[in-house]
Amino acid sequence: MVSIARAFDRILRDNFRMNAAWLPLTSSFRLGEYGLWRGGIFQAIGNVADDFGVELREVEGSPVNFDFTSQGVQIIDAGGGAKGQVKSLATVDAAAEVKAQAASSFVLRAPSLTSRRLENVAAIGARLLDARRRKEGPRWRTRYKLVSEVFVGDAVTILATIEAETTILLRGKASDAKELLSGNVKATVSADKSLGLSLVGASGPVGLRLVRVRPSGVVVASFGEDLEDAGVEVVPEDRWDQEIVDDPEDDDDDDDDDDDEGAAV
Repeated sequence: MVSIARAFDRILRDNFRMNAAWLPLTSSFRLGEYGLWRGGIFQAIGNVADDFGVELREVEGSPVNFDFTSQGVQIIDAGGGAKGQVKSLATVDAAAEVKAQAASSFVLRAPSLTSRRLENVAAIGARLLDARRRKEGPRWRTRYKLVSEVFVGDAVTILATIEAETTILLRGKASDAKELLSGNVKATVSADKSLGLSLVGASGPVGLRLVRVRPSGVVVASFGEDLEDAGVEVVPEDRWDQEIVDDPEDDDDDDDDDDDEGAAV
């Protein structure tokens, strides 16, 4: 499952400039959650609103077109659909075969992903840096990653193989195979080998945008009107071409001035 999670995150990073909300669609994520990389995926350990008393100002983000098929994946209309001009209007027993040549192959479909994002990132960062040395309660560590944007989808289809040469079969009442994969109709899913992910027509979080907060003296990222907050650097996850490196397991303070140069965060 870890390899599937890493593969899914890699696809989202390469194609959509976001990190995976793992498990997709089944795990709840909120703006303001913070955590660490574990096994190549983001694991939340708390929320800055609850643990550090910061105010979260949320705004609507831009929609994302969500459509991806791995190389070597063939999607076949397996028959049963209506014929001729009435096909697009008919609802009949339809079937779709998804043939994947390689392991960790994916089919991703959704009308679009919408998002909510934090508007006052720099102001939040300034408050968090003040909490690095506090005597009581949780202390902020600069290795923590903060969820600054959450992408959610409705009628989402995510299919992922574990083994090579896997055939997935979808059946349901639809006009054709394309509609079965759209997530807008109820479909049953079966496969000749185990699947890493099998989600059709689901709703929930799919991707995340993460930032780190570090001492700097210059605000380098702010989505709001809080540029007067100096002394904080909000670093977006923009090293998309590098692999994720898990955060250390130790719980000391040596990371407070660590820039983690060269590591995807």
